[in-house]
Amino acid sequence: MKKIIFSLLALVLIALQGHAQGTLSVPSTTYSTGAISVPVTASGFNDVGGFALKLTVNAASSVSTIALDTSGTALADVIAARPLDASVTISVSGNTLTISYTDLSGLPGINLNGSLPLVKLALDFTGTPSAVIWDTDPNATSFSDILGTNLPVGTFNNGIINVAGSGASFTSLCTAVSGCENASATFSLTPTTATGYQWQISTDTLGTSFVNISGATASSYTRNALSLNDDRKYIQCLVTGTNGSILSCARRLNVLENQFRTVTLSNNATSNAVCRGGSVTFSAALNSPADNPVYTWTVNGTVDNSTTGSTLTLSPTTNPTVVSVSLSSSSGCLANAQGSTLSNSVTVNNNPSNFIVNGGGGYCAGGNGVNITLSGSETGVTYTLLRGGVSTGTTTAGTGSGLTFSNITTIGNYTISASNASGCSATMGSSANVSINANPSITATTSLNTIYLGGGTANLGVTTSDAGLTYSWSVSGGNNGQLSSTNTASPVFTPASAGNYTLTLTATNASNCESTSTVSITVNAEPTITINPVSVCQGSTFDLSTVVSVTGASGGTGVWSGTGVTGNNFVSTGLSVGTYTLTYTYTLQSVDYTETVNAVVKANASANISASICQGASYTFGSQSLTTANTYTRTIASANGCDSVITLTLSVNPLPTTAIAARNNTIYLGDTTSLFGSAGMNSYAWTITAGPSTAAGQLSSTTAQNPLFTPSSAGTYTFQYTGTAASTCQNTSSTLDIVVSTLSVNAGAD
Repeated sequence: MKKIIFSLLALVLIALQGHAQGTLSVPSTTYSTGAISVPVTASGFNDVGGFALKLTVNAASSVSTIALDTSGTALADVIAARPLDASVTISVSGNTLTISYTDLSGLPGINLNGSLPLVKLALDFTGTPSAVIWDTDPNATSFSDILGTNLPVGTFNNGIINVAGSGASFTSLCTAVSGCENASATFSLTPTTATGYQWQISTDTLGTSFVNISGATASSYTRNALSLNDDRKYIQCLVTGTNGSILSCARRLNVLENQFRTVTLSNNATSNAVCRGGSVTFSAALNSPADNPVYTWTVNGTVDNSTTGSTLTLSPTTNPTVVSVSLSSSSGCLANAQGSTLSNSVTVNNNPSNFIVNGGGGYCAGGNGVNITLSGSETGVTYTLLRGGVSTGTTTAGTGSGLTFSNITTIGNYTISASNASGCSATMGSSANVSINANPSITATTSLNTIYLGGGTANLGVTTSDAGLTYSWSVSGGNNGQLSSTNTASPVFTPASAGNYTLTLTATNASNCESTSTVSITVNAEPTITINPVSVCQGSTFDLSTVVSVTGASGGTGVWSGTGVTGNNFVSTGLSVGTYTLTYTYTLQSVDYTETVNAVVKANASANISASICQGASYTFGSQSLTTANTYTRTIASANGCDSVITLTLSVNPLPTTAIAARNNTIYLGDTTSLFGSAGMNSYAWTITAGPSTAAGQLSSTTAQNPLFTPSSAGTYTFQYTGTAASTCQNTSSTLDIVVSTLSVNAGAD
């Protein structure tokens, strides 16, 4: 049994809107004899009410019979079901079979899903079965539904019948090929397995006989210089495998007669010269209009497929550049007439060389700008600085080495153009940007504009909204050691000497732009504290504000400290005699200036005395005359300047009672009488204050309480005594008179 191999070739037709596309194919089948029945299968067609097929068989060996075999087919089933309403027409012409079917029943159409062949081709080969079956005319093959609406054929799979193991398997197109007179047409196969090829051309326009084409033994064949004698002939290929041969589809060759036009080729380059990189347009003009002309352009012998129009614009690189054109048409045959100008050339002049543009960048506001450089230059070339593609007006001649455009201050993107004597110019492929970098916006600050030596400091700082700044401080005079740091935003200034200082802050941003700001600080000498000596007496309070003075500064506050200090007073009460160190702290701008003084506490002299006076007496106490019992003080200056305080306790003693009496107030001369004083006296002092004689000798004692009086003569005597009491108070008694009479003798009494 021989196995027949079907290699399928797809022909995709246009789908019609509203229906799914069906498929028509010749399936692979195994055949055992020369008489075979080849099924043609249709699938994807629903409600079919009619169809038409036009199939061609191209056999390598003779086919004695081409007929229709309806057994076991969908067509046979519908004819059997509707024998009176099925109209079938079959015709055979040469190797072409035409089948037409129409259902006139009005019943629903048949659905073709490929389960049964639509029809079968009955072929009887006189030799080895070998043929190609194809859809001869896609326009003649169609399907329609019961209402007559066209059902699109999506794919027709052409079949190749071959002997199993022949090794001559391939695919090929089966459509006609058209070419213009004097042009070429190409026929090709896509072989799967084959050992040889022989292309053939028919001897007539009916394809009844073929002859081999000499030398056409490859899988493709191009027929050049087509002539009108080739028109409507067929081209086919006999493909040989290891065990047999098979014919391809016979494809008709249509040769179209040319129209001729005179072509004139020109270009728009000045003096047929163009700068390298520039463009030139070549134009092909016809002496008269032509239908749908197609221009084939060739540049330096190579076809340029970028356009088929009458103009070609290109940037030539080869010197010279030769362009030629040929004429054809997309809707007919069109060719160049004799006398056409079909070639043109231009000279390509070199442009100035490209060098690297460097430099630029940002410069600080108010600066001198930046330089833009060119890495090289050429003599005889003029270089122009461009900003934003527009000339700045700055030009320089090439020197053969690098160039510099100095002090560029206007911001923008810069490059450099160059032009040479040939009129060719070039803009350098690189560029440099110029920008202005903002300077830092800063204000230097100080906590104090006036400070003092001896510890006075000023906190420096900066006010800014800029971020990422670095700082540097400096001091006028160069002694930056007076700063706690020179590279911080907020150092502390501690002056070494008095004077006027300017402190400068320099701030640098990320663009390396700097700004400066200054502050002025006046440094005065350290305040002078003068304290006069302090000397106080014990128990006194001294106002220290009276002995201190500050010169060279104002606005500070002073505080006293030390033993005995209360506020601004030195209180010596309770302090021992001695020397005490007192400190005066003058605080100015948070700095303490101090001075000390020794306070001397001196002793006071003091005495307590007591005195008594008798009633009615007075006591002189300094400038006072005291008569009342009490305690009295008196202050007097001592040698150390402190007061001596005398405290007097004065008591007043009552006067003693001095009664006076006599035993007899009348006595006789020669008698003695007793005088009586008040008892309790410490002493008595009797006196005869008047009388014939005041001699004290007339008294037995002048100091006794009760002396005896013995008069020395008669008369009246007056007595008085002063009594001194224990309190030493004295009181003088009243007077006492004693009359002393002379004794008159009377003898008669005894």
